[in-house]
Amino acid sequence: SFSDLGRDTLGTLAATGLFTLVDPRVRALPSRRTTRLVGLLAGVTSTLILVAPLSITGAAYLQRHRSFPTLVDFSSPLSAYFLGVYSAVTVEREALPNTLSGGREGSIGLHARLAGNKGWGIALWEPYPDWRGYQRLAFDLANPTDFPLLLQVRVRDRSQGNGRQMGYLGRIEIAPRSRATHVLALREFTAAEGRAHVNPAIVRSIVLTR
Repeated sequence: SFSDLGRDTLGTLAATGLFTLVDPRVRALPSRRTTRLVGLLAGVTSTLILVAPLSITGAAYLQRHRSFPTLVDFSSPLSAYFLGVYSAVTVEREALPNTLSGGREGSIGLHARLAGNKGWGIALWEPYPDWRGYQRLAFDLANPTDFPLLLQVRVRDRSQGNGRQMGYLGRIEIAPRSRATHVLALREFTAAEGRAHVNPAIVRSIVLTR
Protein backbone atom coordinates (compact mmCIF):
# COMPACT_ATOMS: atom_id res chain seq x y z
CA SER A 1 0.00 0.00 0.00
CA PHE A 2 1.03 3.61 -0.39
CA SER A 3 1.11 4.04 3.38
CA ASP A 4 3.59 1.15 3.68
CA LEU A 5 5.68 2.64 0.89
CA GLY A 6 5.68 6.01 2.67
CA ARG A 7 6.80 4.49 5.97
CA ASP A 8 9.52 2.47 4.23
CA THR A 9 10.75 5.64 2.50
CA LEU A 10 10.85 7.54 5.79
CA GLY A 11 12.73 4.68 7.42
CA THR A 12 15.26 4.69 4.61
CA LEU A 13 15.74 8.46 4.87
CA ALA A 14 16.14 8.25 8.64
CA ALA A 15 18.73 5.45 8.49
CA THR A 16 20.66 6.94 5.55
CA GLY A 17 20.64 10.46 6.97
CA LEU A 18 21.90 9.44 10.40
CA PHE A 19 24.48 7.08 8.86
CA THR A 20 26.17 10.04 7.16
CA LEU A 21 27.38 11.09 10.62
CA VAL A 22 29.56 7.97 10.97
CA ASP A 23 30.18 6.93 7.34
CA PRO A 24 33.96 7.11 6.68
CA ARG A 25 33.28 7.82 3.00
CA VAL A 26 31.51 11.04 3.95
CA ARG A 27 34.49 12.15 6.04
CA ALA A 28 36.61 12.02 2.88
CA LEU A 29 34.35 14.36 0.93
CA PRO A 30 35.25 18.07 0.53
CA SER A 31 31.64 18.95 1.36
CA ARG A 32 31.45 16.61 4.36
CA ARG A 33 30.12 19.28 6.72
CA THR A 34 27.22 20.17 4.44
CA THR A 35 26.53 16.51 3.70
CA ARG A 36 26.42 15.64 7.38
CA LEU A 37 24.18 18.61 8.16
CA VAL A 38 21.72 17.59 5.43
CA GLY A 39 21.90 13.97 6.58
CA LEU A 40 21.26 14.94 10.20
CA LEU A 41 18.29 17.10 9.20
CA ALA A 42 16.81 14.33 7.02
CA GLY A 43 17.41 11.68 9.68
CA VAL A 44 15.90 13.63 12.57
CA THR A 45 12.90 14.87 10.55
CA SER A 46 12.10 11.39 9.22
CA THR A 47 12.46 9.87 12.68
CA LEU A 48 10.12 12.44 14.21
CA ILE A 49 7.50 11.78 11.53
CA LEU A 50 7.76 8.03 12.15
CA VAL A 51 7.39 8.25 15.94
CA ALA A 52 4.64 10.91 15.88
CA PRO A 53 1.75 8.37 15.69
CA LEU A 54 3.18 6.46 18.65
CA SER A 55 3.50 9.70 20.63
CA ILE A 56 -0.10 10.68 19.83
CA THR A 57 -1.33 7.23 20.84
CA GLY A 58 0.53 7.40 24.14
CA ALA A 59 -0.82 10.89 24.84
CA ALA A 60 -4.39 9.76 24.09
CA TYR A 61 -4.16 6.81 26.48
CA LEU A 62 -2.62 9.02 29.17
CA GLN A 63 -5.39 11.60 28.81
CA ARG A 64 -8.04 8.87 28.95
CA HIS A 65 -6.52 7.56 32.16
CA ARG A 66 -6.35 11.01 33.76
CA SER A 67 -9.89 12.01 32.71
CA PHE A 68 -11.66 8.97 34.16
CA PRO A 69 -14.43 8.74 35.31
CA THR A 70 -15.15 11.15 32.45
CA LEU A 71 -15.00 8.76 29.48
CA VAL A 72 -14.53 11.41 26.79
CA ASP A 73 -14.09 15.19 27.04
CA PHE A 74 -14.22 16.90 23.66
CA SER A 75 -12.46 20.02 24.92
CA SER A 76 -9.21 18.26 23.98
CA PRO A 77 -8.13 17.57 20.36
CA LEU A 78 -7.04 14.10 21.51
CA SER A 79 -10.63 13.24 22.48
CA ALA A 80 -11.42 11.99 18.97
CA TYR A 81 -8.62 9.40 19.03
CA PHE A 82 -10.90 6.59 20.29
CA LEU A 83 -13.87 7.74 18.22
CA GLY A 84 -15.28 5.96 15.18
CA VAL A 85 -18.09 7.06 12.85
CA TYR A 86 -20.12 4.99 10.42
CA SER A 87 -22.26 5.60 7.36
CA ALA A 88 -23.93 8.94 6.69
CA VAL A 89 -22.55 11.09 9.50
CA THR A 90 -19.75 13.62 9.84
CA VAL A 91 -18.46 14.89 13.17
CA GLU A 92 -16.33 17.77 14.40
CA ARG A 93 -15.57 19.44 17.72
CA GLU A 94 -17.60 22.60 18.27
CA ALA A 95 -18.91 24.79 21.06
CA LEU A 96 -22.18 23.32 22.30
CA PRO A 97 -25.22 25.53 21.64
CA ASN A 98 -25.89 27.56 24.80
CA THR A 99 -29.18 28.96 23.50
CA LEU A 100 -30.95 25.65 23.97
CA SER A 101 -32.98 24.80 27.01
CA GLY A 102 -30.56 23.40 29.59
CA GLY A 103 -27.48 24.75 27.83
CA ARG A 104 -24.35 26.11 29.49
CA GLU A 105 -21.62 28.34 28.15
CA GLY A 106 -18.02 27.33 27.56
CA SER A 107 -18.50 23.66 26.66
CA ILE A 108 -16.96 21.94 23.63
CA GLY A 109 -18.86 18.99 22.25
CA LEU A 110 -18.99 16.69 19.27
CA HIS A 111 -21.26 18.07 16.56
CA ALA A 112 -22.69 15.27 14.44
CA ARG A 113 -24.25 16.10 11.08
CA LEU A 114 -26.49 13.49 9.51
CA ALA A 115 -26.78 13.10 5.74
CA GLY A 116 -30.35 12.04 4.94
CA ASN A 117 -32.21 9.34 6.82
CA LYS A 118 -29.73 6.51 6.32
CA GLY A 119 -28.36 4.54 9.23
CA TRP A 120 -25.38 5.89 11.09
CA GLY A 121 -23.33 5.29 14.19
CA ILE A 122 -20.85 6.98 16.51
CA ALA A 123 -18.66 4.65 18.55
CA LEU A 124 -16.35 5.28 21.47
CA TRP A 125 -13.82 2.44 21.31
CA GLU A 126 -11.76 1.44 24.33
CA PRO A 127 -13.41 3.66 26.92
CA TYR A 128 -11.65 3.30 30.27
CA PRO A 129 -12.26 -0.43 30.70
CA ASP A 130 -12.97 -0.92 34.40
CA TRP A 131 -16.31 0.56 35.49
CA ARG A 132 -16.60 -1.40 38.72
CA GLY A 133 -17.55 0.77 41.67
CA TYR A 134 -19.62 3.18 39.58
CA GLN A 135 -23.40 3.35 39.32
CA ARG A 136 -24.35 5.52 36.34
CA LEU A 137 -23.41 6.22 32.73
CA ALA A 138 -24.27 9.81 31.76
CA PHE A 139 -24.57 11.42 28.32
CA ASP A 140 -24.66 15.20 27.82
CA LEU A 141 -26.70 15.49 24.62
CA ALA A 142 -28.10 18.42 22.64
CA ASN A 143 -30.69 18.38 19.86
CA PRO A 144 -30.71 21.68 17.90
CA THR A 145 -33.39 20.50 15.44
CA ASP A 146 -37.14 20.99 15.53
CA PHE A 147 -37.82 17.27 15.82
CA PRO A 148 -37.31 14.77 18.64
CA LEU A 149 -34.24 12.56 18.23
CA LEU A 150 -34.42 8.95 19.33
CA LEU A 151 -31.07 7.25 19.87
CA GLN A 152 -30.03 3.73 20.71
CA VAL A 153 -27.04 3.18 22.95
CA ARG A 154 -25.24 -0.15 22.96
CA VAL A 155 -22.53 -1.12 25.44
CA ARG A 156 -20.35 -4.20 24.88
CA ASP A 157 -17.49 -5.81 26.75
CA ARG A 158 -14.43 -7.52 25.27
CA SER A 159 -16.03 -10.98 25.41
CA GLN A 160 -18.83 -9.94 23.05
CA GLY A 161 -18.70 -9.71 19.26
CA ASN A 162 -20.28 -7.11 16.98
CA GLY A 163 -23.57 -8.98 16.53
CA ARG A 164 -26.75 -6.95 16.89
CA GLN A 165 -27.93 -9.13 19.73
CA MET A 166 -24.77 -8.77 21.83
CA GLY A 167 -24.40 -6.33 24.71
CA TYR A 168 -26.77 -3.96 26.44
CA LEU A 169 -29.19 -1.96 24.29
CA GLY A 170 -30.93 1.12 25.66
CA ARG A 171 -32.84 4.07 24.22
CA ILE A 172 -32.54 7.80 24.73
CA GLU A 173 -34.96 10.44 23.44
CA ILE A 174 -33.84 14.07 23.13
CA ALA A 175 -36.58 16.68 22.89
CA PRO A 176 -36.45 19.27 20.09
CA ARG A 177 -34.16 22.26 20.73
CA SER A 178 -33.03 21.04 24.10
CA ARG A 179 -29.93 19.89 25.93
CA ALA A 180 -29.89 17.58 28.90
CA THR A 181 -27.89 14.91 30.70
CA HIS A 182 -29.33 11.44 30.17
CA VAL A 183 -28.44 8.80 32.73
CA LEU A 184 -28.38 5.01 32.43
CA ALA A 185 -28.05 2.91 35.56
CA LEU A 186 -25.15 0.47 35.22
CA ARG A 187 -27.13 -2.21 37.04
CA GLU A 188 -29.42 -2.41 33.98
CA PHE A 189 -26.71 -4.21 32.02
CA THR A 190 -24.28 -5.46 34.67
CA ALA A 191 -27.11 -7.45 36.29
CA ALA A 192 -28.76 -8.50 33.01
CA GLU A 193 -28.89 -12.11 31.90
CA GLY A 194 -27.64 -13.72 28.70
CA ARG A 195 -26.44 -11.62 25.77
CA ALA A 196 -27.45 -8.36 27.44
CA HIS A 197 -25.05 -8.87 30.36
CA VAL A 198 -21.98 -6.61 30.27
CA ASN A 199 -18.93 -7.23 32.43
CA PRO A 200 -18.07 -3.81 33.94
CA ALA A 201 -14.41 -4.79 34.35
CA ILE A 202 -13.73 -5.20 30.60
CA VAL A 203 -15.90 -2.64 28.78
CA ARG A 204 -14.95 -2.39 25.11
CA SER A 205 -17.25 0.08 23.38
CA ILE A 206 -20.20 2.46 23.52
CA VAL A 207 -22.12 2.96 20.27
CA LEU A 208 -24.84 5.54 19.58
CA THR A 209 -27.14 4.94 16.60
CA ARG A 210 -30.43 6.33 15.37
